Amino acid sequence: MTIFLCGWKAVSIFLDLSKAYGVINHKTLLDKLDSYGVRGTLNDWFKSYLSGRTQVVEISYLNKKESLQEKLQSSPRKIEHGVPQGSILGPLLFLLNINDLPSRINVAKLVLYADDTNILVTSKKEEELYTKISIVTKQLDAWLNKNDLVVNTVKTVAMAFHYRQSTSLKPIIYIQNSKISYKSEVKFLGIYIMENLNWQSHVKFLGSTLSKTYFMLRALKQTVSTSILWNIYFVQFQSKMRYGIVLGKDRRNV
Repeated sequence: MTIFLCGWKAVSIFLDLSKAYGVINHKTLLDKLDSYGVRGTLNDWFKSYLSGRTQVVEISYLNKKESLQEKLQSSPRKIEHGVPQGSILGPLLFLLNINDLPSRINVAKLVLYADDTNILVTSKKEEELYTKISIVTKQLDAWLNKNDLVVNTVKTVAMAFHYRQSTSLKPIIYIQNSKISYKSEVKFLGIYIMENLNWQSHVKFLGSTLSKTYFMLRALKQTVSTSILWNIYFVQFQSKMRYGIVLGKDRRNV
């Protein structure tokens, strides 16, 4: 997600789908696979993979009379929606199912990663920003309704980016007839983002996380070899410290 605020107004919607993996319409998914070139026998194979599945609800309880842990199971019910969770193909099929969303919203930039979606709307003019927000919500609602998907309006939030001394514009946003609230801070893909683009919250979170790793390394220093210690450092310390850092060209030399 790239944001430029030099004269621009920007509003971002952090979208959260309700029970994303469990509500996918099988027919819609198979039609999309067909449009991607997965046709004929291969499409029939995916249809067979998705159909004929059942699920049960299991409750564990303590039998006080016999002091035994026992279980109760419901009768099997046929699964008519969703992709198998915990499988290899499940996440792939989910990604293919939402892959067409960016092509359905043409006045904003989208970032899709698994079931985390961000929609960034920008404009230099206030009136144009409001117009774009209206277009985005209409296009998003149409796509959601066509794909039988529901937005979790409690976890879905918006953020209006602004300079430290400026006042942000916060257009009213409705998705599936529910008003979306604005937040000043959001955790997205493991990074804390603030509306004024200050990294104070993320630095605080990172400092706390790295401090714990540092004390763990000190405790292990006397008990493990140097090579093992370095491996732990790269996995638990350096990887977290460098996560999210994007190195680009110096624009002065371009």
